Amino acid sequence: MNFDSWVLVLILLSSLVPAVVIFLLPEESRRWRTAINLGGAGLKLVLVGMVAWGVYHEHTYSVSFALLPGLELLLRVDALSMLFAALSALLWFVTTVYAVGYLEGSPRRRRFFGFFSLCVTATIGIALSGNLVTFLIFYELLTLSTYPLVVHRGTDKSLRAGGVYLAYTIGGGLALTVAIAWLQSLAGPVTFTTGARCTLLPAKMPRPCGGFSR
Repeated sequence: MNFDSWVLVLILLSSLVPAVVIFLLPEESRRWRTAINLGGAGLKLVLVGMVAWGVYHEHTYSVSFALLPGLELLLRVDALSMLFAALSALLWFVTTVYAVGYLEGSPRRRRFFGFFSLCVTATIGIALSGNLVTFLIFYELLTLSTYPLVVHRGTDKSLRAGGVYLAYTIGGGLALTVAIAWLQSLAGPVTFTTGARCTLLPAKMPRPCGGFSR
């Protein structure tokens, strides 16, 4: 793969690797944790900016990995997905700067910043998803990584909120999984494209397909 392919993977790794490292650091390693957080957030901004510049100049960025026969993890960008990725990267940097000061002296900061970085990885993954399977994988990762942030304080109120959160998100995730499996069985692998069109068999007329193709 060339750099145009690997850069999408690097965008994900710029928050995934810091998350893993933060989980391995001792709780008291405040300076290292802050440096890794800000370094990853800054690197992601740079990488997303490079890709945004390339998309503006009509560069194509796409990379895929086979998961199972007929299923692949597909990362791809266009102008709209780049907008969401850029917003996520910028907000991660700003909220990281704010959270470092806001959580000063608070317990369990390692857990918070670790899952926060995983949450950003999932959000960027959703923005870069090139098909429904990839979207589902990162959607469920977002659910799992966000729950510890909801219950971070460990109070009865936050734990109740976490239970409600899981009920809604897991229920929605199961419904989405069933819907995607059903759609895949009917239409085969479904990818996201710009300006996709399909043909309705009874009328034999092309109609817009809302960005899906197969």
